[in-house]
Amino acid sequence: MLEALGPRALPMVRPILLSAVLVVLAVNAPRLGQYLGKATHPQQWTTMRVHEGGVTIAGRMQAAGVTGKVATLAPIYPLEGGLDVYAELATGPFAYRTADMTSPELAKYYKMTSPSTIEALFERDPPAAFLLGFENELEKPMRAFAESHGYVQSASLGFKDRYGIPTLYLRPATPPGS
Repeated sequence: MLEALGPRALPMVRPILLSAVLVVLAVNAPRLGQYLGKATHPQQWTTMRVHEGGVTIAGRMQAAGVTGKVATLAPIYPLEGGLDVYAELATGPFAYRTADMTSPELAKYYKMTSPSTIEALFERDPPAAFLLGFENELEKPMRAFAESHGYVQSASLGFKDRYGIPTLYLRPATPPGS
């Protein structure tokens, strides 16, 4: 891209760009510095903790013999555990929060659900598990479905994030012959 300026302009532009980079680094040094202690401890990195949370969820589901989609407004966790999530909830709380206000003309282009339509989605395609605890008000219909359909609350997952402490609800085991 800089080559487009021509060979005469390059020597003049490089010092300006270098100065700009140094100013940006100097302004952000305090913010960047707070993470230096974690640089040598990858297990403390957010990405690693999210991955471990997803692996924990997958392990709980496997131990319970439960397979299928996870219903959650924090899809990054099950996805990191190699689990399936609902396409309608893939954006987390964003489309879910606005779906009831979206015009039908626009909504037909998206896979979305809302607090008022999510029960019908779960009746058609019941989740294997619910991962709740990140958006308590928005999650009320999901929690109500889980509780009214006998989903079993798992023991603490042992992690939290800035949005809350997650709770995993697992689909009850189906009795033989059902």
